Amino acid sequence: MKPWNGWLPISCAIASVSFTTRFRVADAAHAMKVPLVSAAVGQFEGQLATYRGWEADKLCYRCFVGEDPERAETSCAEDGVLGPVTGVIGSLAALEVLRAIAPFGDDPAGKLLLIDLLALRFRTIRLPKDPGCTACGKSGNSR
Repeated sequence: MKPWNGWLPISCAIASVSFTTRFRVADAAHAMKVPLVSAAVGQFEGQLATYRGWEADKLCYRCFVGEDPERAETSCAEDGVLGPVTGVIGSLAALEVLRAIAPFGDDPAGKLLLIDLLALRFRTIRLPKDPGCTACGKSGNSR
């Protein structure tokens, strides 16, 4: 991966509904060893995660999502999303990017934040690294 105008990114965020785009950005971030902050929304819910798959104990985006090239892609226009949900998730994603650049607080990598704004519930779960991952696992080719 070549730097843009002589600069290398120090963090990357993605919020696209296209899995093709998400995989391309995730693979580029992984190849450059740049933390990837991924945010997603749907109706009243959202999720947020930070990936650093090049580190031995952290997973990459492909560990979490898998390799399914036929994954259905839906849009907010099809499923609907409450406007404030995008604002909340976007603000939290911006905070995670700042935490990736200048680490403070608990390390968010390897965790998934699930947010249900209809019920006003936040839950964090740990995500395991997939040893068979084609990008970062033991058999991975480090795309």
